[in-house]
Amino acid sequence: MPNRRKQNLFYDLLDGPRMQPDRYRSRLQLDAKNSLAQLQRLLRWKSIKAHKGCVNTLSWSTDGQLLLSGSDDQHIAISNPFTGMQLRTKTRHRANIFSARFLPQSDNREVVSCSGDGTVLYTNLNVSTSEGLHTSSHFGCHNTGTTYEVMTVPTEPRSFMSCGEDGTVRLYDLRRTSNCYKTQCRENILITGPGALTAMALAPISLNYIAAGSSGSSVRIYDRRYLAVKGAEALGDRFTVPVKVFTIPASEERTYRVTSLEYDRHEQQLLVNYSSDHLYLFDVANHEGVGESIWRKPVTDRSAASRGKVGTARQAEGLPVTGGNVISGTVPVRRLRLRGDWSDTGPNARPAHELSSNMQVGQARPQLQATIMNRMTEVMSRMLADPRIRMGLTSQSAAARERRREMYARVVLEGGAAPQEEVEETMQQEEEQEPQPSTSGQQQVPQERAELSRLAHSDDDDDDDEEEAETERVEEQEEQEEDDDNKRAEDNDDKHSGDKGNKSNDTEDEYCNPTKFSYVKQKFVGHRNTRTLIKEATFWGDNFVMSGSDCGSIFAWDRYTAKNVMLITADQHVVNCVRPHPTLPILASSGIDYDIKVWMPQGQGSYYCENAANDLMKRNAVMLEETRDIITVPASFMIRMLACMHSLRNRGIWEEGAGGGAGAGADSAGNEPNADPQPDAP
Repeated sequence: MPNRRKQNLFYDLLDGPRMQPDRYRSRLQLDAKNSLAQLQRLLRWKSIKAHKGCVNTLSWSTDGQLLLSGSDDQHIAISNPFTGMQLRTKTRHRANIFSARFLPQSDNREVVSCSGDGTVLYTNLNVSTSEGLHTSSHFGCHNTGTTYEVMTVPTEPRSFMSCGEDGTVRLYDLRRTSNCYKTQCRENILITGPGALTAMALAPISLNYIAAGSSGSSVRIYDRRYLAVKGAEALGDRFTVPVKVFTIPASEERTYRVTSLEYDRHEQQLLVNYSSDHLYLFDVANHEGVGESIWRKPVTDRSAASRGKVGTARQAEGLPVTGGNVISGTVPVRRLRLRGDWSDTGPNARPAHELSSNMQVGQARPQLQATIMNRMTEVMSRMLADPRIRMGLTSQSAAARERRREMYARVVLEGGAAPQEEVEETMQQEEEQEPQPSTSGQQQVPQERAELSRLAHSDDDDDDDEEEAETERVEEQEEQEEDDDNKRAEDNDDKHSGDKGNKSNDTEDEYCNPTKFSYVKQKFVGHRNTRTLIKEATFWGDNFVMSGSDCGSIFAWDRYTAKNVMLITADQHVVNCVRPHPTLPILASSGIDYDIKVWMPQGQGSYYCENAANDLMKRNAVMLEETRDIITVPASFMIRMLACMHSLRNRGIWEEGAGGGAGAGADSAGNEPNADPQPDAP
């Protein structure tokens, strides 16, 4: 770990010109960021109006003069905070822009960006088309889901990388290809991972190591000079071999999505931000990690007794047991949140028990929404607990999925040669039953796994159908995982082989061994990261780290003690992006609000209040547990659910299931928490 610097701003001002004249300017710049007094004096200097939607990405130019931003409005903007000049341009993206970067050595006139529809665009701001748009190159290689991030290499001005939901890191070389419209593209693949890749970072000194964060808690580091694959080629499960694998020592049997990664400037440590968890600092240079075979925690007995112990332990610690209808000894059902309900975000958000005991007039509507959604969760849990109802729902949705698979297979086998009219007609028929996410370019195959990150992010009502389809896919996947876990647990109960039991225990002990996770240097707590999947964390100089939060604040911690040292309110709902200026003590932030805020140390003294910060951190800890297992659904989801209930009543199934087994349904709701709640209404 880099040592805390002994010098400070005063001594560098006094002795710098005489002792180190060649490094005087850079030392002053670093000292300004390493100064706690300067950090605690941050005030909002300017608000930049550049977009008409949530601002999801920020990036400074190398010289620190320009600020690049991308938004839900599918525009990119280049702003100069110092002069007020701004260039705003419409892109060819058809969904929310999640990441945008300047290409190096392009005089800040060439931009690469990616969006929720899986497309990656290269935009040349020097050339415009007859339609008023700037010339762009389209890459639809991540055509099975969202593309989360683009990344450039400082020494390679004509190439860039991207990562996405399809589990690949793609490398594009503009000298070789300028467009890609293939529906099942296997080109440009640099790295293939075993799951969705949601964040990545490049080692800043060697420029050789790529850290890739996944939706399964793991962070894999690859050496792009030596890439090898392994796995069963016949099954298509061939993955790139990482040089190191890191994860968090979680005690629960669940995974946490990585929302951001960043190396420190010495290339020694990696800052990892986890959704529904906390912020961690890993020592990646001096440790070998956990190994590919150890990072997954083995499945253990998940009996009712063990589940009851978990719930009892959480209650003993004063933590709420999440779920809509929680019965002791069961796994809680995921609760529902109506899309557009941001009542649990922002500076005025409060835990549920505070709202119920001290509710004001302005809080009546959010509380009513929460009550209704909790009731809907209970109804859904009783529905899914009845085997006959589950069988009916499964048979209805299976027929629609089979029709889509046949159409996909036909288009793929014919190499995209199917008549355009026939493909569009088939797609239109399927969209009437289950709307598909938006596509761009010349893609012919509907996407089954797009817009995952927008489940809990965008407040754009035009995307209800896209989120509805994705919500169904997520719940269906979780249902299958739960069924598999229960089946494995039953198998473990029936088998009493001593060898297998000893082997499992040995693996469990190896996983829980604290020395395995000695690379975890710090754990930063206090912020809340549940509502959005693009929340960033970054270093502020050498001594501090910072992150956005669902409470609308920016948190900063001492890097070496993990103590919170700064807290500022920066958004009415959620802060997603925090981007320090490359040299000066200037910070740019953005989130759900439509503007970009720029912060400078202009205060006359420290504005940090430790008592207020501690109160907010305690409140965030409670709300983190409350919102950990909540999923966001659109209004159309609720309409379809009510239509399904009406259909079941007409067929005489719902009365029997609800009336004859209400108690049993409640008791067993936790065992089947994530079944498909969105059948096609007959």
